[in-house]
Amino acid sequence: GGKGYLQDLSSPGGIALSVDGRAVAVADTGNNRIRIYSANSGRSLQCFGMRGRANGQLEKPIDLSWDTQGHLLVLDEGRVQVFTEKGDFLRAQKVTEHLNGMSAIGQCVLLSDTYSVNKMIWKIK
Repeated sequence: GGKGYLQDLSSPGGIALSVDGRAVAVADTGNNRIRIYSANSGRSLQCFGMRGRANGQLEKPIDLSWDTQGHLLVLDEGRVQVFTEKGDFLRAQKVTEHLNGMSAIGQCVLLSDTYSVNKMIWKIK
């Protein structure tokens, strides 16, 4: 096969299409980073993240979702972090440990584990 951009992903978790339909974000769980690809060509547009627990660092990102403002919400161990499309850290919110799913719908973020779904009202300033 040809040389693909997906070769270097390690245990990818969530995948999300941007609101405008132009970008696809992937939680590259095994590499503790986020990859953003063109939805049209599959070309890599952006890659950010490094392992750690400080703000802006990622500890096994599990899932992600775009909000209506074009920010990327990333669920990793015990928190949701908000980044710009370029990977700039905006804020973090602590959440329950061991969650494995997230969806942003308007001002609401739905967080889930194997047995339940929780709703969190999200306001980004």
